[in-house]
Amino acid sequence: MGLFGETIDPNRMDERATLAGAKPLQGEIPPDGIPLVPGGTFVDYYRSSQAKPTDAAAASAFIQAGITLSDRLCAAWFQQLGLAQARADTFSSDLASLGALTTTLMGFGRVNSRTIGAISAVFLFGHQVISADQANFIVAPDIGAVESAIVSKRLNVATQMVNDAQAGRFNFWSAERSLINYDNQCSHLAIKNYITESVRTADPSKKPTNSGSNAATATDTAADASTLAAAGHILAGMFQVGHPDLTPTEVASVYALSFDTLDTQTANNLLAPLSKRGLFTSDGKPILKPKSGFTVDTLKAQLNVLNNNGALSRAAAKLEKPT
Repeated sequence: MGLFGETIDPNRMDERATLAGAKPLQGEIPPDGIPLVPGGTFVDYYRSSQAKPTDAAAASAFIQAGITLSDRLCAAWFQQLGLAQARADTFSSDLASLGALTTTLMGFGRVNSRTIGAISAVFLFGHQVISADQANFIVAPDIGAVESAIVSKRLNVATQMVNDAQAGRFNFWSAERSLINYDNQCSHLAIKNYITESVRTADPSKKPTNSGSNAATATDTAADASTLAAAGHILAGMFQVGHPDLTPTEVASVYALSFDTLDTQTANNLLAPLSKRGLFTSDGKPILKPKSGFTVDTLKAQLNVLNNNGALSRAAAKLEKPT
């Protein structure tokens, strides 16, 4: 549920309605769902077919009950994944904003840079935990598109299974094998494999490119300016030559050299003034404050947190591709 009481999905037709206008149409549903008549459950049809394993009619009923149950479980799973993804995205964004706000205020308050670095590391760890959870449990960035593809694929399989069942081509054992295979099509491993195969066979000319990115043309905002100013102070406390604070241009250059894959000419252009200032060596290594414990990884972690809503990456893109 969102901040204002909104839900990500409506109730399903076989779930208890929560909106007043729907209740009269739906009728009263017990908390555990609509009870089936005796003998009408999947387990009942399973047992009936098992008791008469060569009976094609019993196998047909078993097949159709299994398909219905599998489809309902698959829809509920995708609904759960969509809800989890929305919550994870919201929490991740809130965490990033809170981290950026905290480090920005600490930067303006001239807090010791090592303290800021430690706080930044905590926020970065939280973000990485969320990202790891999404990568391992949420099967794809676009859950809706994947669900649509899987449902369409399974519909074709289910239609053929029902036709074969009604034609008397199943017994209990073949029906159970087919249902196991059908049910497994809606699983984490099956969908991962489906996505991999889809990418492998996709038309390369239709793959998205970076040419449509608006990062290089995005306009500065007050938030970006504040982030760059605070980053200038925070980074000043990390580099050996840290006074005065790094300018927004220097902050953007440090970010670009730390993360982006630059062509040689662009890298040299950004590196030259930083080397002259004493912030980087001539071969592109940051000169961090000695005996401070700061490393290149520490610098990258700090830059990740400071890149509030892409403020640093936008500034870096402008330096790389001047208009």
